[in-house]
Amino acid sequence: MASEPHQANSPSIPVETFILIFEFIPLPEHLSNLCLVSRLFYQEASRILYRSIQLLPRNSDEIHPLIPFHDTLITSPNLGTLVQSFMINVNPVPRYDLLSSVLRSLPNLRQLRIHGSHDNGKLPSDMFDGCTFHLDLFHSTHIRFREINQLLSMQPDISDWSHWLHNYDIDPIPDHILPNLHTMNIPALLLPAFVNPRPIRRLKLLFIYTTGRQELTICQTLASFNNALTSLSVYRPDSFATLRRLNMAHLIQSIAEALPDLQHLDFVDMDDCGLEKDGVRNLALISGALAGFKSLRTLLIDPKVLLLGRTQLFQKTLPHLADTIMSTCPSLEVIAFPVVHKIKEIISYSKTSQGAARDYRPPPFLHSESWRNF
Repeated sequence: MASEPHQANSPSIPVETFILIFEFIPLPEHLSNLCLVSRLFYQEASRILYRSIQLLPRNSDEIHPLIPFHDTLITSPNLGTLVQSFMINVNPVPRYDLLSSVLRSLPNLRQLRIHGSHDNGKLPSDMFDGCTFHLDLFHSTHIRFREINQLLSMQPDISDWSHWLHNYDIDPIPDHILPNLHTMNIPALLLPAFVNPRPIRRLKLLFIYTTGRQELTICQTLASFNNALTSLSVYRPDSFATLRRLNMAHLIQSIAEALPDLQHLDFVDMDDCGLEKDGVRNLALISGALAGFKSLRTLLIDPKVLLLGRTQLFQKTLPHLADTIMSTCPSLEVIAFPVVHKIKEIISYSKTSQGAARDYRPPPFLHSESWRNF
């Protein structure tokens, strides 16, 4: 008899169906409400609710969400085993000992993202002591490299690493750190720190305050990654420009010499350092530099680099740009131009059987983060 109320309240729909429905519920508060319906709903909804945790305070006046989350894990430690992805903003964090305690409570964590402060960038040296998780992905911003060095040495399975450095004064990175890396997003100045190359297939380099001499060193280092690397994204915005950078054609040529077998390349946000005032000559120089790639299939390039900032010429000029570049880079199959001020809109061209460029609707994966998909 004791089981009859439970049977009466049990759903007639199979549990598997509810699980599928719950997966499509986007808002955490809705999943939280489902947890209050029944034990069955609590079990299935909490599994989804706690799979990915983001502790990002909206302003400095509110209580940091780390505090209630820590209290929840103290009350229900089993919920920590459900967390696979964890993101936190530690600027500010109320107490690092609470964060360390939380991290030790997440044994099945696979993805960790930590956002720090460009004014500080410090973490306690014992922050990750006692952690038993095995990470596949680790992203950090404004955290000094020495602060995460211990974590990286403990996590040989990390395959996706993104790091925005607080500063670039770091020691060489030995072989036992990040040995299985295949996707990396880092400041370009960090690349030469690798003692030996990793099996990286996808790479994004942030050229921040780099000089021409440093850029040449970075390109020379890229050559050691040529055997595995298939996709490269170069980010060199005006806001971080120096007066001594390589001009665009020279930079592209240096990359082509280092990575002749590259298959995907994108220059999404580029400065116009060293561009020729003569647009025709500028296009010829950049096209000639791109000809150094022997296996390049897709190219995503900021049109302002080719149009010298004259964005009003988009519709008339882009087909000519695509034709010119494709004629000098025979392996190229698709060229795409992100529209300025509207980066998600892509104007693309593919090569016809006669070798000319034609309008082309880009596949869904071709966008400013497409370097991760190749």
